[in-house]
Amino acid sequence: MTAKDIPKATNEDLDRTSVSQVVLDRGSCLALLAPGGHGRIAATTRALPINVPVLFEMSGEDVMFTLSADQAIARSVGGSVVAFATGEAGVDGHRAWDVQITGVAAPLGHVSRRRKFRLSSAVVSGWRSTEAPVS
Repeated sequence: MTAKDIPKATNEDLDRTSVSQVVLDRGSCLALLAPGGHGRIAATTRALPINVPVLFEMSGEDVMFTLSADQAIARSVGGSVVAFATGEAGVDGHRAWDVQITGVAAPLGHVSRRRKFRLSSAVVSGWRSTEAPVS
């Protein structure tokens, strides 16, 4: 499949739902992250941006995650400012909420062949959708 094989969205597709977003406060964002799950870490390695999927858990207000010790990003992340993002899609496939955190990723050592990090939650932002189907 190539990009030309992907159907383009039409105005009719966009009009099927009325979507608005509510900005979430810090506490609401952290509450959404409390169960842990799947997210993405964005950083730079050799001056190039990279975005890597991670499993995460929360420790207080900090995001804990691991990366393979063999990954180049694991060597670049420690002590650096990185971005973290996660969210959830609704049953209709549209995004239900999204949370982003920016902070310093402190290395915590190795677990097996993985490096563990603690991301401080210096900047937290997020939103949730208030989608309503249009009749």
